[in-house]
Amino acid sequence: MAARFQQLGAFIGSTMQKHLWPIADQGLIAAASFVTIVFIARGLSIEEFGAYTLVYSLIYFASSMQASLITQPHNVLGAIRKGEDYVRYTTATAVGQVALATGSALLALGAGAVARVFGWEVAPILFAAAPAMFAWQMQEFVRRVLYTENRILAAFVNDLLAYGAQVFLIAVLWHQEILTASAALYVLAGTCALSTVLGCWQLRASVCRSFDRAMLWENWHFGKWVAGGTIVGEWLSAQMLVFIAAAMLGAAAAGVLRAIHTLFGPARILAQVFSITLPTRLARALADEGPEAFQVHLRQTLLVAIPVLGSYCMLVAALAKPLLQLVFGEKYQEYNWVLVLYAASAFLTYLWMIGTAVLRAQRLTRPIFISEVIYLFIVPLGALLIPLWGIHGLVVGLIAGDIAALVYVVWAHLRCTTDADIVRQDLLDTNLAGVRAEGALR
Repeated sequence: MAARFQQLGAFIGSTMQKHLWPIADQGLIAAASFVTIVFIARGLSIEEFGAYTLVYSLIYFASSMQASLITQPHNVLGAIRKGEDYVRYTTATAVGQVALATGSALLALGAGAVARVFGWEVAPILFAAAPAMFAWQMQEFVRRVLYTENRILAAFVNDLLAYGAQVFLIAVLWHQEILTASAALYVLAGTCALSTVLGCWQLRASVCRSFDRAMLWENWHFGKWVAGGTIVGEWLSAQMLVFIAAAMLGAAAAGVLRAIHTLFGPARILAQVFSITLPTRLARALADEGPEAFQVHLRQTLLVAIPVLGSYCMLVAALAKPLLQLVFGEKYQEYNWVLVLYAASAFLTYLWMIGTAVLRAQRLTRPIFISEVIYLFIVPLGALLIPLWGIHGLVVGLIAGDIAALVYVVWAHLRCTTDADIVRQDLLDTNLAGVRAEGALR
């Protein structure tokens, strides 16, 4: 028994060492995001922070489309390309990224113009969201390409510039008591733009002056189901519930959920590490070593991920009330039971993220879309529960959706694995029969 524990400890240690820079990078982002949100939440009223959260959700939506159509395809399809083929593919992907970021920014400007015409108070925040959308997407593209190239230290340096400067400037604005929602978004835009300039230099050898449009279509065919799943499952369900809650309970509800979400930043470090690095690593293992190596890498990941993520979520739930008071102040401590429920939803979401990363490595993006469609049923459920239990009902709806989506993802992976085993066995039986027939003829 002691020997088994020693082997498990050695495995965990080697896994953490292998992912040292990815963990450090995601830790930097999580820590910077945590500190930034704390400053903004403390500097604004709950209602103002709620309005900031709703606009920030639109920025995050654009980033989700980027991940589905640009960066996730590059992490998988780019990982198996070499030399000039990789450079031309990365160039084509960069062109698609610029087009997507520009379109997102123009839509935000249009929304800001409409809000100004109708005299809505959210107009300045929407105008600030436009440059933030563009710059954030470009910086994220740089770092994710660096991940594809396994240049994690370079990605860390790039993120250190972006997020370090962001924390510093937000802290200065908060200390001077001039921090507003719009100012926070302009800081995000400026720091990400600065980091993108550095990224252009870092990737100077990864792009060229020509590209093949067919490569853009390849990204589209890979990412269309992921993008559709993101729209249907996340934004027409989970995020839609947040907007419904804000409409029914006030903008403060969105602010509370954002504050609670922030407390899980450390757990999202590992979840994001797995979500970003796992598809590339598993895709290479499957292509170079076969399905058995694929399963070995997956089991090793789960042995680390499930205990660590589960322990963190349980700890946050146990310390819900003092954590809210310590981090965000007394105005948030009454929402401790919301945090307890949200901890369960967060853990299920992290498991689903790992599951979808596995499916992406297998190029099974259609089941990801279906899992998101399954998630849709929480919208009417959550809408019914909000009048009964308030914001608590919304989180209960999230938990129900998390369970349903996770069960389907696990089933899809197991079915694919079983089908592959059947095909391999059929081929083996066919080859064996051919050998026997040839021997009989001789």
